[in-house]
Amino acid sequence: MAVPGSMDQVRTTVIIVHGDFLIAGDLAATIRDFMPYARIITASTPQEACELLGEAESVALAFVEAGHSDFAASPLAQRLDVPLGRAVLLGDSAEQQAEKGGWPVLFRPFFAEDILMLLRNAAMGSTATSAIG
Repeated sequence: MAVPGSMDQVRTTVIIVHGDFLIAGDLAATIRDFMPYARIITASTPQEACELLGEAESVALAFVEAGHSDFAASPLAQRLDVPLGRAVLLGDSAEQQAEKGGWPVLFRPFFAEDILMLLRNAAMGSTATSAIG
């Protein structure tokens, strides 16, 4: 099932930064179901994600295990220079800091439908800052 909109047939890049390879793998598989043409970069740290990104590569969406302050100071946030909404934070720190605002937070448990909604929002250029899940 491809995501409706311009991202389904274009070589789109999605980043997943998570310390648990099983969670990163599940996210990647879910994204692949919705966006079969996407380039999915998985990394365990924001620095590693930066190293794997091409110089001029555009990123549709980044799923990052980090709290708001840690992500804001990360090399990935600097590299992406993304508006709020092009990154989605997840994990303990993100959930604990969700009330501070900023990037959307994907709360556990989350489901394929939550991922699909985020991908659709990214395809439409949404910068929604609501919590998901």
